[in-house]
Amino acid sequence: MWSQVGQHAMASVPLAPHTAHRRSELQMMLARFEDEIEKLNQRVAEQAFERPGALLLMTHPGVGPVRRTCFWTIRDGSQAAKSSGQLCGNDPE
Repeated sequence: MWSQVGQHAMASVPLAPHTAHRRSELQMMLARFEDEIEKLNQRVAEQAFERPGALLLMTHPGVGPVRRTCFWTIRDGSQAAKSSGQLCGNDPE
């Protein structure tokens, strides 16, 4: 459903005019969000490689630039870091 094929299939389902218009708006929003998320992922990846040990940490299965950056943010111990850790699925407390 979230792939391009799924989105195309969803767009081809006949709907009432208002509902079809709303679906189109939501699909455009999804495309914009995906673009923004990709930009953010690129920025996080750049940050992930600025600290020593990033490559070693990212050799663990399931640890990519986002989790690796969350790990280092939590490790720094600031209040913002604790909130970031919770967003990354970790409990820094």
